Amino acid sequence: LIEAMAASGCIVLQFGLETPDLEVLKQHQKFFKVDQLKGTIALCHEAGIESCGHFMLGFPGEDISKWDRIVDYAKFIGCDYFALNAAEVRLGTTLDSAPPATELQRKTLYFDEELLRKGVERLNRRFYLSPKFIWKQFTSVRSPSHLMHLTHLGLQMLMPGKTRRQ
Repeated sequence: LIEAMAASGCIVLQFGLETPDLEVLKQHQKFFKVDQLKGTIALCHEAGIESCGHFMLGFPGEDISKWDRIVDYAKFIGCDYFALNAAEVRLGTTLDSAPPATELQRKTLYFDEELLRKGVERLNRRFYLSPKFIWKQFTSVRSPSHLMHLTHLGLQMLMPGKTRRQ
């Protein structure tokens, strides 16, 4: 399947990994196996497909001191890119013992919104400002405009909210 995707022009495959915390995954009946994920991502790389791991921060009862494990896990399994969002209840889902949401509501967060925002920013910086990631991006530069684009993205990581295009 991965080879067929590469042959059809797929360049990035996105994985909804949610969390490296096995207890949280078990509570939500998600049974990922680290060796399978790592192997699948390696197969993607062999086929010329990059990978993006999508993770969530702020599950009910989550230990804030373990948030850094998300970045460590993404790097360990070989993710090329990293996406992080606050865990929230969506229509038809639940993150706790409540029945699944049956109507659209404002998002329900399990941690203070400012704490989550700062956590997301810090973990994004930790992933995207690592020497390995920066070197990979630098060696992929195709043109001066591409270099400017990458520089702008890097500045957004360093100064969130100050370099956004209006």
